[in-house]
Amino acid sequence: MEDYYDIDAILAEDQNVKCAFQSNIPGLAWLEGGHDDALKAGSRLDIPFWLARELVEHDEETVGIDIETPEYFGPKVRNALRADANTVDLTKQCPNFFRFGTVYLQL
Repeated sequence: MEDYYDIDAILAEDQNVKCAFQSNIPGLAWLEGGHDDALKAGSRLDIPFWLARELVEHDEETVGIDIETPEYFGPKVRNALRADANTVDLTKQCPNFFRFGTVYLQL
């Protein structure tokens, strides 16, 4: 996080991202609403970006998490921006589009 007390940074990192877990992760079954201790390998969840980033940075070799590129950074929105940028409401796509984009690209 750029600045611990910056509300815009906090809101940007609170954006949900789709993640696929490649290995069991102890202590995170509650994310799926499960009662087991571990989040099972193969699970796909929407979690806040700050949590996904912490899981990736914790230990890349053992955690095994794939963060999918959000749709609003995908080709459909890029093509719409190229066609006529004035008609694309980026805040509707993501309330903190630019701020989140900068932290997402740093991952």
